[in-house]
Amino acid sequence: MEAVNAQARPFRLKSRHIVGASAALCGLGCMLFLCLRPTGNFGTLGLPDSALIRWMDAHGELRNLPAFAVLTMPFMFGLRRASRRRWATYGLLFLSAAVEGVQLFLPSRVPSLADIFWSWAGIALVAVAAEAIWERVETRLRRKAGVRRQQRRVLARARLVRPAIARA
Repeated sequence: MEAVNAQARPFRLKSRHIVGASAALCGLGCMLFLCLRPTGNFGTLGLPDSALIRWMDAHGELRNLPAFAVLTMPFMFGLRRASRRRWATYGLLFLSAAVEGVQLFLPSRVPSLADIFWSWAGIALVAVAAEAIWERVETRLRRKAGVRRQQRRVLARARLVRPAIARA
């Protein structure tokens, strides 16, 4: 038996889809490049010397928290369904642990449980914040939909009452 959804709408690609997917792909590409290159030292990237680069080199594990927090944002704020956000969170958690596993096979890199912890902390921080924001947005949308429904009922009653008044 084939289930048919009579109210299915065609998918329309919107600019927010393109921007979100581009941000997510760029973030994943940068993450893989930075995590799987031969050295974890950012000073070797050829970037101009700055306080941020020096801080990232001095605090190896801590830099995973902001990096994975930024990587998580396009997924958490670009996906509207809670189930999709949850699966994206699971995927990012797995990916951060998998990258550390791959570093086992890179002779110049040393995997660390602290790296995994700080990566997961960054992902969790954004995921929890995003869920709180989405909950608030959905509550407002439901409230607005309820007000609209109420207004439609009032208008429908007014249409029924007016002809009766006009006849009297």
